[in-house]
Amino acid sequence: MSVKQVTVRIVEGVPLFMPELVDKHFPALPLDDYPRFCGAGEGLWEKVVPDHILWLYISVACWIHDCMFCLLNPAKTNWFIANGVLLLNIFMLIIVKGSNWLVVPRCMVAVPYFWAVMTGTGWKCFTSRNWVDDYNPYKDPELLTKFAKVGVTLKE
Repeated sequence: MSVKQVTVRIVEGVPLFMPELVDKHFPALPLDDYPRFCGAGEGLWEKVVPDHILWLYISVACWIHDCMFCLLNPAKTNWFIANGVLLLNIFMLIIVKGSNWLVVPRCMVAVPYFWAVMTGTGWKCFTSRNWVDDYNPYKDPELLTKFAKVGVTLKE
């Protein structure tokens, strides 16, 4: 997938950046009702990375980021873009949905989420998929599972 296919969708007044395919099938789910998506996907880090920043729920940003990790081919530029979109979406949630007096502290707490995915472990996660040039997202079991968790069945 090309990074040129990133769009903006306004959800509950929050501008969220996402791949075109995610926008096309975006779930009709309130932002605060997203299941848990923040964390490394398994093990201890899945349990210790919170889905909220100072009481503001950010799981939708993590879900979009997880979808981007599935959709983008494993090139360094795509990794930077997926991780940058995560931080941007977290900032959008903080600025639009949060209370004014917590914007700065929440933004300060958000930056470690970005640095956590910018580690060597994050790069290994991004590149560990068996990428094929004729990738079909509608046949990707990992992506289909991510959409199923938010109540969406991906169909071409």
